[in-house]
Amino acid sequence: MEIIKKIPPCYLDGYIHVLLEPKEGEYGDKVILRSRIDDYFTMAKTKKIGRPVAAEFDVAFFEMVAAFNLNRLNPKDTYPLQYCYENYHKDVSPENGGEMLAFLEGMYLVESKLDEKRKILQWLCAGFNNGQPGEELSETMFNFAKLFKNEKYLRDKKVLGEHLDILINSCRDQYAKTLGYYKYLSEKEERSLFCVEHDIKCQKLVPAISDLEKKLFAEQYNEQSRAIKLLQKMGAKAMPAEASILKMLYGIKHQSFPSPYEVDLYLDGISILGNIKTDNPNAIELLIDSLDSKWYNVPKYAVDALAKIGGPALPYLIELIQKTEGGVLVKAIESLKKMGTKAKSAVPILKKIKENTKDCWLKDTIQDAISQCE
Repeated sequence: MEIIKKIPPCYLDGYIHVLLEPKEGEYGDKVILRSRIDDYFTMAKTKKIGRPVAAEFDVAFFEMVAAFNLNRLNPKDTYPLQYCYENYHKDVSPENGGEMLAFLEGMYLVESKLDEKRKILQWLCAGFNNGQPGEELSETMFNFAKLFKNEKYLRDKKVLGEHLDILINSCRDQYAKTLGYYKYLSEKEERSLFCVEHDIKCQKLVPAISDLEKKLFAEQYNEQSRAIKLLQKMGAKAMPAEASILKMLYGIKHQSFPSPYEVDLYLDGISILGNIKTDNPNAIELLIDSLDSKWYNVPKYAVDALAKIGGPALPYLIELIQKTEGGVLVKAIESLKKMGTKAKSAVPILKKIKENTKDCWLKDTIQDAISQCE
């Protein structure tokens, strides 16, 4: 402790780890660890740490946090960091709120115990909500939300979904307030899509569905693209726009040589029909026709959309596999396979097709689908 008092503030973390390093027989003794941390912060509050100029408390706090990256305690055991936060974070100036959020985010990512991880997330949500809306907070909050799509950080999909729900439900209003702060238009678009996807109300920045429907037929492609991307992120909530989506799709479908931009719009439109699980016969027939499209990726998107729709699309697919062959047959079988047990009624037909074909590869493909549907 006497040495700590004489160390320049910028070098404190390199010496603190010696203070915290457990002696023989004391490894993991949380009582001793807490006592040393308390002694350190008591000195920090009375400006008895650091020479030639005593360290400000905020500096002392973050040097202590940094020290835990150096000591021999398991870095995935965040108990010491949690203790520091629970007992001393209120003494840190709000001006260093950004650094505090970075500290909490780092602690959240390395913690492996689910209960502790959830508790840290709740602290982080409180930190977000107490922050002043601006570019820095907006970037921090939206970048943190993006981590939930990165399996490198969160490999357990159940935890990923549960914790993302906690984040959204706890910080919904703050996400709405910070959406308007961005440096680049690309950030605005990306964050708007996130808010739409998670039903975060931002009326001034995210148009109503009726406005988006009009923009589907705008002269500028970027307006059309933004509108359909927002509708796509709405999931099933985009149902009111079904008629406009169909009108747009028919307009593109009847062109002999659509542009790459129009094909992209077509792909997004197909995805929306799957998201809303349409039972509209015209929409399902369009998807069935799209299985035979020569446009890039269109059959693949149609397969996925029909599988999402499930029951309403099943009769159309059963009829199709009995009268077609080649690539379209394979695509239809793939869609039935993705439906799983919802397509159980198609199994007798699939077995019959399997018996009648001499194509060994097709037999294997059909059997694979049957095993998923039964």
